[in-house]
Amino acid sequence: MIDLLGRRINFLLVEDDEDDYVILSELCEEAFGSQCYLKWISSYDAAVIEIERNEYDLFLIDNRLGAHLGLELINCVINHYHCPPPVILLTGVDSHETDISAMRAGAADYLIKQGLTAQELERSVRYAIQHKKDQDRLTRLAHYDSLTGLANRSLFHNKLEGSINHAGRTGKLVALFLLDLDRFKDINDTLGHPAGDELLLKVSARIRQSMRETDTVARLGGDEFAVVATHLDNISDVGKLAKNLMATFSKTFILHNQPVPVRISMGVAIYPHDSGNVDELFKQGDLALYDAKEHGRDTFSFFNKGLDLAIRKRQYLQAEMATGIINGDFVLHYQPIVNVNNREVVSAEVLIRWKHPDKGLIPPDEFIPIAESSGFIVPLGDWVICEVCRQKQQWHKEGIADFPLAINLAASQFYSDKLLQLLNHCITECRLKPSDIVLEITENTLMKNTDDVSLRIKKLHEKGFSFSLDDFGTGYSSLAYLKRFPVDKIKIDRSMVDGIPDNTENSVICQAVISIGQAFGLKVIAEGVETHSQLQYLQSIGCHQAQGYFISRPLSSKDFSSWLQRKRFVALPGSTHVLEASTKFA
Repeated sequence: MIDLLGRRINFLLVEDDEDDYVILSELCEEAFGSQCYLKWISSYDAAVIEIERNEYDLFLIDNRLGAHLGLELINCVINHYHCPPPVILLTGVDSHETDISAMRAGAADYLIKQGLTAQELERSVRYAIQHKKDQDRLTRLAHYDSLTGLANRSLFHNKLEGSINHAGRTGKLVALFLLDLDRFKDINDTLGHPAGDELLLKVSARIRQSMRETDTVARLGGDEFAVVATHLDNISDVGKLAKNLMATFSKTFILHNQPVPVRISMGVAIYPHDSGNVDELFKQGDLALYDAKEHGRDTFSFFNKGLDLAIRKRQYLQAEMATGIINGDFVLHYQPIVNVNNREVVSAEVLIRWKHPDKGLIPPDEFIPIAESSGFIVPLGDWVICEVCRQKQQWHKEGIADFPLAINLAASQFYSDKLLQLLNHCITECRLKPSDIVLEITENTLMKNTDDVSLRIKKLHEKGFSFSLDDFGTGYSSLAYLKRFPVDKIKIDRSMVDGIPDNTENSVICQAVISIGQAFGLKVIAEGVETHSQLQYLQSIGCHQAQGYFISRPLSSKDFSSWLQRKRFVALPGSTHVLEASTKFA
């Protein structure tokens, strides 16, 4: 016999006739030799107990067991095992009806004892075991993730449904945890997809180790995982499990012999506290997961009814964005940037505003994250570039604002292969020079793929566009970026300017950033300047440029034009003389 299991096969023979047992035992010995262990049970009731107590690879069951039929015992096997082993039904007479009944009950084959040979028995067993292996393989393909071996979405859905039905009878809670790896794409981009797959395997193992044996862990797809926890008494138990699960990711993973920190965002929904419906519970878990991501990631959120309202609002605003551009609801404002020493306006940062016809002015910190998460940030950013160039051309005709305008680029916009083409098209159509535009990017943009970032900045730099690194110092490797990427300016984040010069810590930070900029030959711009004393202090420590409410709030294009013209004659603070310049401020 072909060794199908790689080990000895354990048979359970249920036969109430001892003579038939002796014959079948001899046939098994002839067919399988030492590859087979046969245990004999002579009654139906004893067989039921044996099935519940011990595991077997195959069952040989006689169809006539006193007052019971072997078909009844087949049902016991199928109901007891999660993945039932094959059953071969034995009978003393050739009956087509019994054959059909056996197949319908779940038997793998039907053998007539009279005249049975060792060859026929071996063939039937071999077929039954191979058929079972094929079924198991198909079941695994249909219900388990091929990479991690965890339950897939289909099986997890069934498990969750079964857990809810059971909890409905016991009065216990069921918790659904939906997990997402934070910035998993960055790992694929930097270390490659094989490393990403290796990480998914390690993540799945760590999740399984952190949960109880009664909990079901699944990979829903990509870097999305899920856990259903059952037999919970109260919500505090759910909170403990959530915290334990988050804590398992505090330890760094090792990939290719280097440490890789991995964090997760997680949403939690609870039966029956939130819903008694599987699909609804999934939806609520998704809303909670989305909320966790919105609150900075590396955290978890419980579902609450307010989340549904918040998401509906976001979906409404997302749908309104496309028509907002067409209807002219988006407008650009301009905030001047001045030379700290002579107060001359040397640039202006372009800021987008949304004047919704029904909702009024919607703050950028409310609609920009929606645009980024929905992918609408790219067409919105493209519109900004075109509109800035058009406005710059108009000011050229009017003879004002002869300085570059700084445009903020979202990460997805920066990585778009169409960015350079769009910039070239807009400046050519509006008869501008690349030096009329400054491109502002953040440290988070640089974190994606350093080789790709360096190449993109270099190409744009060669075309004549300059770069400003926004929010400098808020990341964790700013100095490394300055060494690697050809940026022209760095901007001190407003959080570091706040409170200077009285805030000693921020004052020291500002001095350090300015020293770094000077060492690299870069212009340093301070954001968020709100007082005269802040401006004077920045001047004293060598800062080059500044912007903030002390100089001017962001202004519409019309108001910005008027502001420039009003500032024709200005007095330098602490000075008794007056300078004449169209782009100076007092």
